[in-house]
Amino acid sequence: MPLPSELQPQVLQGLWEMFNASSPFLLRTFFPAVPNLAQGPEIKYDIYEYNRGMAPLTPRFAGAPRGVLPVRKRVNFDGYTVKESLEPDLSAMLDGTAPGSLTDSNRERVVAAALRQLRLRFDQRAEWIAAQWITGGALLTSAGVAVVEPSGTIYLDYGSVPNTGPLSVTAGFSTTHVDAGVTASWKTAGTDIFADLESARATILQDSGVDARTVLMNSATYRATFGVNTAFLQSEYAKAQIFQQGYVSDVWGWEILRYDGIWFPSWETTAETKASGSVNSTAHKLIPDDVAIILSRDNAASGRQIVECAPSDADAPAGWRGLYSWEDKATVHPHNTTYGLEWTGAPVVMNPDSMYIYTKITDTS
Repeated sequence: MPLPSELQPQVLQGLWEMFNASSPFLLRTFFPAVPNLAQGPEIKYDIYEYNRGMAPLTPRFAGAPRGVLPVRKRVNFDGYTVKESLEPDLSAMLDGTAPGSLTDSNRERVVAAALRQLRLRFDQRAEWIAAQWITGGALLTSAGVAVVEPSGTIYLDYGSVPNTGPLSVTAGFSTTHVDAGVTASWKTAGTDIFADLESARATILQDSGVDARTVLMNSATYRATFGVNTAFLQSEYAKAQIFQQGYVSDVWGWEILRYDGIWFPSWETTAETKASGSVNSTAHKLIPDDVAIILSRDNAASGRQIVECAPSDADAPAGWRGLYSWEDKATVHPHNTTYGLEWTGAPVVMNPDSMYIYTKITDTS
């Protein structure tokens, strides 16, 4: 049976890109894609801690004082792989007709629906990974429990290991930038939230050289903090935004970014729902309650990237990086074909001190 044109690898690739146009995911915008220079899945990068002092003044003909080399930390881990296949029902592919037609094939609709499902599942995993890095590991504990007050260690729920013992990545976050207690609970109407934001900004600027002016949280946290804060609500600029759009997106020179993405733990599904690819009703927030992340929109200065690695398929062209579509044809009758997509990579933050994570904005410790 000739390979249907709707299932040619290049068509699958095109559908993948087309469905990306309506993707609702936000956190990956903080991680622009770059190719991995290495051939395999191994990702290596260095974190430098630069001395922020000034170079000394010296007499014109004096010897040059010896400079101080930046402190370096090496991060080295294997990128994660996501791959899923689809095996369309032959009767639907070959005998089914498009709605409203007696002759047109149903193949296009079957493939499009399957690809959209794969795209959503891949995107959801990519967003979960981005959230793990941007929250300092708030979505999973070393015991496989979700959600947790983050500590800066990233845990990944590989299917080959029990969720009670996930694999970990030490991403190089400074302890002074994670698990930081606020001056006073942000849920108290009279708390000077601006002072805490400026304190975090000053720490980031001192330690990384990056000027961070974005605060990221979920809507529930926003309503419980900024939504009741006296100084915030009395700002004429804030009042105008509330009147126009019902919430405040920027004030005091800060961008307030609300994000309400959710995720479903794969290990909480039953055998039946796993087989069907659906999930149960247990949902968690990608940005947990009571978490506020201070960061910059400048991905380059912050060293944020998502490194795309080579696929594991032997048929992939040399030098291929990122998403790869493949097809495997059965050698026996009725020669059914399995089609699939694969992606390997991981986010990196080469300047992690460019972020500051208030892990619990009610905690003053």
